Amino acid sequence: MRENKEMELKLTCNLSDLTSLRQWPRLMAALKAGDDLESVYFDTVDRVLQKSGYVLRVRKTLAGYVQTAKGDGDGLIERDEWERPIASSTPDLDALKRTPLKALLGKEPKLLPLFAVFIERATCTIQQGVSQIEVALDHGRVTTLDDEDGSNPENICEVELELKRGDAADLFALAREIGSQVPVRLGVRSKAERGFELDRSDRGGACPSSDNLRLFSFLRNGGSGSSGFEVMRPAADAASVCAGLSGA
Repeated sequence: MRENKEMELKLTCNLSDLTSLRQWPRLMAALKAGDDLESVYFDTVDRVLQKSGYVLRVRKTLAGYVQTAKGDGDGLIERDEWERPIASSTPDLDALKRTPLKALLGKEPKLLPLFAVFIERATCTIQQGVSQIEVALDHGRVTTLDDEDGSNPENICEVELELKRGDAADLFALAREIGSQVPVRLGVRSKAERGFELDRSDRGGACPSSDNLRLFSFLRNGGSGSSGFEVMRPAADAASVCAGLSGA
């Protein structure tokens, strides 16, 4: 399973502002529609992974299924990430053998689908200073197992800035530039955190019975039988970008 260090900054905004960013000259020429992303997050009934600061998801893309394990976090973070294509919509436990999740889960864990994230994403990679940064404009929702029709979702509208190569300071510089175009706020919750909060609220603090669990449609159709992250907040840059965004 491929291991990466991920460094990312999230900015939240309104849908109208996300639409405006699609017309921003810096993005418009390079922006391209990506997959409609469908991701399901898994954990044990007693939330072993969540309690240890890890998340495990299976994402459906046009190219197939991709399993990702990584440390949970917020804001600008650098964290470990293990990712690989898998054959179906259910987690591949063999792919976790070289990750910290293997020891946490034990030999025969029972992983349950907890919530799903559905995202419409447009992406581009731009040059900022000495860095290459992937910009993703995300609009979608998080839904729990008991809300499969999406009638009570947690809505998502955000800009993700991921450093592909270069200097973290350029992430902040790009965030300030985006903040000068539309009102944005520094995102402090990951999609996984939103899902866990929705799941906890939906079940009233109780763990769901496996007899009552229902898989999402893509699972039904495609299925077959330490914290892990370090919060990165360069003091001067963080203070500067937060001040800039709050004043937007």
